[in-house]
Amino acid sequence: MLGLFKKDSTPQSPLKDHRRQWVESSFQWLTTAFDKQAILDRKVLVPHYSDFPIRYNGDPQTATDTLEIVAAQMEISTTDLELDIFDDTYNQLSTGSPTGSKLTVVAEGEPTANEPWPAVNDAGKYPITIKKSRLQKPELLVATLARDLAKIKLLRDARITAPDEPLTDLTTLIFGLGVFNANAAFMSQNINSSGKSLRMTQMEWGYGLALFAHFRNEKKPAWTEHLVKNIRSDFQKSEQYVAYHHNSPQKRERRSPFAGDPPMAESENRP
Repeated sequence: MLGLFKKDSTPQSPLKDHRRQWVESSFQWLTTAFDKQAILDRKVLVPHYSDFPIRYNGDPQTATDTLEIVAAQMEISTTDLELDIFDDTYNQLSTGSPTGSKLTVVAEGEPTANEPWPAVNDAGKYPITIKKSRLQKPELLVATLARDLAKIKLLRDARITAPDEPLTDLTTLIFGLGVFNANAAFMSQNINSSGKSLRMTQMEWGYGLALFAHFRNEKKPAWTEHLVKNIRSDFQKSEQYVAYHHNSPQKRERRSPFAGDPPMAESENRP
């Protein structure tokens, strides 16, 4: 009789089914659009001096040095890139917070948080524009550069036909830069006027990271120690779910986390 009321110990999906399926099928598509063996072997970069031996003191040279490391990681030649630093510090207002945080006022015509997708300029290079304030925030600088270069990889190498912001996030993951962008997702939200998220959410990042670790057969990967606490918790919950459903001999009557077609436009219809 007691067995009738035994609590179900089956790991539950941390995401709603349609979002879980989007992350799974998008990840699967990326492993076919780019070199699968490279994804398995590529080093995961973390916010540590060993990976970024740069003294971040606000000097513009630090952006150039960081771009060289990120570009090499994402297999893009810096000769194809043109770096420009936009001074956004002159219009920052103090919030009065004890932490010294500031609010940036964006004037008409200036770059906004939703940067356009890259296109080759007259010099035959992809322009990469970085806000000057990023020079004081190295982890955010890496995350920003990784996203900019991920867009180039998707448009130029994978030849996608339309911009896809969440897919851009996931692309940074397979190129070993997911730690930076996952942490950045926790620090800020990108939403449109209707209140819908424009990028991968914190929970989606946790699930994507779990798929990545499972795909690479990584058990307790060291890079998870560099995730912020909330993202790491989401990763651990997702890791249990992925392991249970993918490793089950009975396959739990559901599809593998690595099956499906690329939902190239589905990410635009986020609930």
